[in-house]
Amino acid sequence: MKVAQNIPTMSFDEAAELAYFGSRVLHPETLLPAMKRNIPVRVLNTNRPEHRGTVIERQPGPRPQAVTSIAYKEGQRILTVTSPRMFAQAGFLSRIFEAASRSGTVVDMVATSEISVSLTAADPEALDRAAENLKPLGECRMLSGKTILVVVGHDLPSRAGIGRSILGALADAQVNVEMISYAAGSINFSMVIDDADVGRAVTALHGTLFEHRWQGSRRRRAAGDRRRTRRGSSWILADSCWHRACFVVRVTTLRIGFDRGTLRLDGDVTSLEEPTVCLDPRTAFHRAPAHLYASLLGRARARGVTVDDALATELLPRPPPPLALPTLRDYQAQALAAFEAFGSRGVVVLPTGSGKTLLACAAMARSAVSALVLVPTCALLEQWRQLLIRVFGGTIGVVGDGTFELASITVITFASAWQKLDAFGHRFGMIVVDEAHHFAAGLRTEALEMCTAPLRLGLTATPPEPGTVAEARLRSLLGPVVFHRTAAELAGTHLAPLAVTRHTLDLDLEERRLYERDSAPFLELRRHVLRAQPGLDWAGCMRHIARMPSGREVLAAMRRATAIATLPRAKLALVEALVREHAADKVLVFAATADDAYRLGHALLAPVISSETPRLERQAILEAFGRGAVRALVSARVLNEGIDVPEASVAIVAGGSLGQREHVQRIGRVLRPQPGKQALVHELVTLDTVDEARDRARRRPHAAPASALSHPA
Repeated sequence: MKVAQNIPTMSFDEAAELAYFGSRVLHPETLLPAMKRNIPVRVLNTNRPEHRGTVIERQPGPRPQAVTSIAYKEGQRILTVTSPRMFAQAGFLSRIFEAASRSGTVVDMVATSEISVSLTAADPEALDRAAENLKPLGECRMLSGKTILVVVGHDLPSRAGIGRSILGALADAQVNVEMISYAAGSINFSMVIDDADVGRAVTALHGTLFEHRWQGSRRRRAAGDRRRTRRGSSWILADSCWHRACFVVRVTTLRIGFDRGTLRLDGDVTSLEEPTVCLDPRTAFHRAPAHLYASLLGRARARGVTVDDALATELLPRPPPPLALPTLRDYQAQALAAFEAFGSRGVVVLPTGSGKTLLACAAMARSAVSALVLVPTCALLEQWRQLLIRVFGGTIGVVGDGTFELASITVITFASAWQKLDAFGHRFGMIVVDEAHHFAAGLRTEALEMCTAPLRLGLTATPPEPGTVAEARLRSLLGPVVFHRTAAELAGTHLAPLAVTRHTLDLDLEERRLYERDSAPFLELRRHVLRAQPGLDWAGCMRHIARMPSGREVLAAMRRATAIATLPRAKLALVEALVREHAADKVLVFAATADDAYRLGHALLAPVISSETPRLERQAILEAFGRGAVRALVSARVLNEGIDVPEASVAIVAGGSLGQREHVQRIGRVLRPQPGKQALVHELVTLDTVDEARDRARRRPHAAPASALSHPA
């Protein structure tokens, strides 16, 4: 195809028509203020300020040529409705367009005959819905893989022979025209052809309509001003002004860069066939989620597209080889092999205390690329940094807790990742996500979307349930679960032997009276809601009740009943007895709420770690616990994950509110192996209350069967 030529002038209508069919210089809405006030708009190129550009105005003045440009829009479908009832029947067309409107179909082009109507649209789902709505009116036939080819120019109907020139050129090129739309006073001549014929069609039309008029200008510009055009456009932006189309030579180079947390794609993006790739009208280039970098890169190369990968040169340097990589246990080596077999992309599920961090260090050492480690808390930030210094030496970067320092291996908190990865998410070849289950839902998932790292390792003890939306989301961001071992499979060999005792207790008479008084209204409303909406989940039920008359009062009463059930007097006394029984051991006491934790701490004279505990105070408490100066710690949720307490051997679960995942994490706190260690877990359950219901929901088989003890009130 010959070089495109500058279009000196065009009308506002022509600019809008070209924009709709693929042009990207100006969005039609940006021209509205100028159109209303008849203000000419000149499109210039900042890189070539001397170029005259293109002037857009209401009446461009006389022009010798009828045709301004050629445009096309691929991926169209044709829906044809045929019905003899259409003949000479008033209102038939209005019923067709009403049905298309109800289905949400945006119609691009229409053609009619005496007994049929043909519509084109790009949205296949909307067109399918329209076809269902139109079946009562007549026979519906659908064709796909079509292109709308448009010749745009001013006052086309007054140009004798223009139709012959257009259709004759296509006939000579063996291009079949299946549908034509050409209205009186129109500025475009629209046709529908097969997608496969676009190249021949545009070549033929360009030769017939333009080339014989522009030889002199082309010769003057051919030496150093050649530019490629974007596929599907009627102009090119090489000069930041409109040029006559050179469509047959499609862009075969794709440039991939990084811009504000997303991939920047310049070139032919249609070959990627990725629905998340979209044009950003603010910047006039295409974007895609950064985590799809490896997928899009491989897809482009597989389709023969030459890729200019700007990200390859922006990675941080490789980390140094490890100083002293620990020997992996057999299951850790199996997990690493599984991770690599899945293309170094996936989630490893291992119980707390099984050495997931060492496995991650081995994976980083094997990959030998810059790595970013994401952790949920500032406490884990420091723990990971210390471990990585021991393994790799040198400088370990830290982002979070008031520090910002990037290095070949960097540790970052979830919160900092969400806030800052849009600036440097392209600098790492691998990401490691500790407690990866947090990224199965919520806003924090955007942090992983903003990272281009092809290698992705997720670590968790509690993955989302298979087949759920959360599991699918985690799979899309990190990969599938590639290795899974439970505490039951590892206890006694690679983890400390575990014994679980379940203690059941009753409310005393006064507590029972108050519990039933406060819980009865809620239970009655809940039965009423579930009868009306069977299958409604817990959260939906709570929202429904909250909107009912007196619903908030009912929920407040239920919270009082729950507080009674989670820590009644009998449970408090039993916790005190168990702590005395294990006076020689280091004990973790878990409560359902922070209020319960402070009650237990007061009764036991034991320190409480909550979300309100300052970092330095928390560190001092944990150090005292490690030395043996403190024999018991109380917490609600802070110790569930993210804080390493290897010295603990006994866990007393006085209550819980977050289900099976929380329960597994708490048991994992005492499973880290030490010579001669026997892990003990005491589960305390209040019978015939919401506490027992929660226990049934969270309880799963553990490393050892639970023995049962009853403690009557």
